[in-house]
Amino acid sequence: MVKVNKLTSIKTQLPYSYYTLPFCTPSKIVDSAENLGEVLRGDRIENSPYAFNMGDAKMCNVLCRKTLDSKTAKAFKEKIDDEYRVNMILDNLPLVVPIQRLDQESPPVYQLGYHVGLKGQYSGSKEEKYFIHNHLSFIVKYHKDPQSNSARIVGFEVKPFSVKHAYEGKWNDEKTRLTTCDPHTRHTVVNSNTPQEVEDKAEIIFTYDVEFQDSDVKWASRWDAYLLMTDDQIHWFSIVNSLMIVLFLSGMVAMIMLRTLYRDISKYNELETQEEAQEETGWKLVHGDVFRPPSNADLLCVYVGTGVQFFGMILVTMIFAILGFLSPSNRGGLMTAMLLLWVFMGIFAGYASTRLYKMFKGSEWKKIALRTAVMFPGVVSAIFFVLNALIWGQKSSGAVPFGTMFALIFLWFGISVPLVFVGSYIGFKKPAIEDPVKTNKIPRQIPEQAWYMNPAFSILIGGILPFGAVFIELFFILTSIWLNQFYYIFGFLFLVFAILLVTCAEITIVLCYFQLCSEDYLWWWRSYLTSGSSALYLFLYATFYFFTKLEITKLVSGALYFGYMLIASMSVSRISSTSSRLGDVTSCGFRVFLGMQHTSNSSSDHTNPVTAIVVVVKGRLHIWMDPSTPVPFNFFRTHHLVANCELLVLQNHQPPSGRFLHRFKLSITMACFQRAVACALVLVSFFVGLSQAKDLLVGGKTDAWKIPSSESDSLNKWAEEARFLVGDSLAWKYDGQKDSVLQVTKEAYASCNTTSPIEEYKDGNTKVKLDRSGPFYFISGAEGHCEKGQKFVVVVLSQKHRHTGISPAPSPAEFEGGPAVAPTSSAYTLRGGFLVGFGVLVLGLF
Repeated sequence: MVKVNKLTSIKTQLPYSYYTLPFCTPSKIVDSAENLGEVLRGDRIENSPYAFNMGDAKMCNVLCRKTLDSKTAKAFKEKIDDEYRVNMILDNLPLVVPIQRLDQESPPVYQLGYHVGLKGQYSGSKEEKYFIHNHLSFIVKYHKDPQSNSARIVGFEVKPFSVKHAYEGKWNDEKTRLTTCDPHTRHTVVNSNTPQEVEDKAEIIFTYDVEFQDSDVKWASRWDAYLLMTDDQIHWFSIVNSLMIVLFLSGMVAMIMLRTLYRDISKYNELETQEEAQEETGWKLVHGDVFRPPSNADLLCVYVGTGVQFFGMILVTMIFAILGFLSPSNRGGLMTAMLLLWVFMGIFAGYASTRLYKMFKGSEWKKIALRTAVMFPGVVSAIFFVLNALIWGQKSSGAVPFGTMFALIFLWFGISVPLVFVGSYIGFKKPAIEDPVKTNKIPRQIPEQAWYMNPAFSILIGGILPFGAVFIELFFILTSIWLNQFYYIFGFLFLVFAILLVTCAEITIVLCYFQLCSEDYLWWWRSYLTSGSSALYLFLYATFYFFTKLEITKLVSGALYFGYMLIASMSVSRISSTSSRLGDVTSCGFRVFLGMQHTSNSSSDHTNPVTAIVVVVKGRLHIWMDPSTPVPFNFFRTHHLVANCELLVLQNHQPPSGRFLHRFKLSITMACFQRAVACALVLVSFFVGLSQAKDLLVGGKTDAWKIPSSESDSLNKWAEEARFLVGDSLAWKYDGQKDSVLQVTKEAYASCNTTSPIEEYKDGNTKVKLDRSGPFYFISGAEGHCEKGQKFVVVVLSQKHRHTGISPAPSPAEFEGGPAVAPTSSAYTLRGGFLVGFGVLVLGLF
């Protein structure tokens, strides 16, 4: 039984039920049971009048006849204007339209669903008409098991046609024989030369064919064709880009740790007088204020708890997705899993927020637990209710029903809130995290700061690198969400997520160190917001994506887009800010060292200070201490409370020699600095290369405009390897006295007709701007060259086609015979930027 799903459009983002349009209906419409994720996605799965029997092929089967009135004709025209697609399901497989690539050996690309209809003009007329796809040619692929002799469905494809059916005599339902297609005479529909127009009082006859094809694809692998990603090279570029940022930040952190832990220890060991010991500078002056609780400490605790809840949800979801438990075959499974994980992660949110709150000497843990449980979900719910009201006003199936609303409220107040209180109770019963040094009663005055140490400026700067580490992968995620495509490359996504965590932690350490060096000890909120500001760049990028990649024009659709992206940006802010807490494991050594320096400087005997070397290895602090020096008892009594780091005190082992440490520090510092500068230049050149407009040299070389020596050397082969976008330019280099470039029509391209070209270029240095979407046909003007293969076709993609994955490729009627959509996106731009960056990296190393 074929089931119908929602009507979807990338122009409106408003799904509608299939039967909101006057399609043919079964005797009784039955709704299928949907899970929570399907309802939130707007899926409305219902039965249909299409009936298939395994192995029973059908030809020109009449479904029903409909006569339109002005209201139904207007409804069809609106959906055709907004490019709505019809989605169907057979044996849990979505209906797709296959588009074969020019390279026959490559797998086809797929469109999810088929268009309700199309717009066009009759020959010789400028008036635009609306045509409906009323004939569907289904192809059901099956795999036959030789052992059990049973067949299982592995593919569900369709080719839509618009046909104005005709018949003899009066209409007699299924007994009427059509003259436009007849199974008795084997007369089938193969084109849309006589399309069915949508207008008032138009008579539309809906028909369909069913063909069964044997396939070698096994049932267990039937989703592989749907989830095939042909742009993995771009994802690897994303990983390399992110790793460059991590290397740059790692070099910075290494320099800071070496400078702090080695040079300063040596300096303190060499002090000879009490007066010199009292001459402290930089971050050493704020050791008595660095652990002072921040303003609005309650709010910081709530935000950290929410971030922990998000972090746990994302981490567990990715693990399950990588293991294959959240396959797209389970519609709505991903969203359902994320909602349930969010609810159950409430216990960790309560624990983290109350634990931090108790460190700040707070006592009203119930208030913190309540704010953690309701603050962020309350803001998201308010935005969601407003958006849902807008969707409801459009009568879209995307509006969440009241029953589902009640289920969401129950999950929130019935499960999540109690779990937050349980976690808060457990966290508050734990011993408070004590500071390694005593906080001064009178706050130290903060000196006037340089302009670049302004909090707003440093916070905005701190968000650039975390965003830069993920923005390429972000493009594919936005494409998947807003262009109705599958995203099933969770391996790449997990790598990018891990790099994001490391980047957030390292940038927080670096900027926090610079802040303390300027004697500004108000670091709590700034370190939290440093990496969290990447969410601002995410929202700005989403705005850029809206105006450059999408074609949304309706006010409600725009409000939905920015409303949901605001929620996403707020969520990313919580995750990235909380992930910066990972920096505490490394910076723990720095803070403990502050406490040790304070203890030694406040001692009455400065001629024998505490000598120690601190090394952080896998989260454990290794401290080598001079056995001849007394150990300050108060310091080690509280060591286990410092950022949950574990101390290993080895008093019976002598530290390495000072000369060795000096040489080691000098060599490592120079190497890290050199590579950090090189990585920074690589990063800048990469982004510059990425942002430049493309001027594509035809064939990729100056002498490419010639007769190809073989099929693999043809320019069409080159055209398949690049994606052409509106605004790009093609450039030719050739001898203008012997050859020329002709831009011709499709018919002239096929016949190599050089008599009436659209444009002719003979200057030898030709540049053609691709100013529209669609195919461009170019042939050589030299006699006999076109017939020998000196020609090529490029397909320029419109804004709605700038995505990857299961691409909504051009329709067969429009681009038949032209090259397929290339499998990569802006590959030449990325490659150019990467090569320039690699050159700078080589120079940096020397």
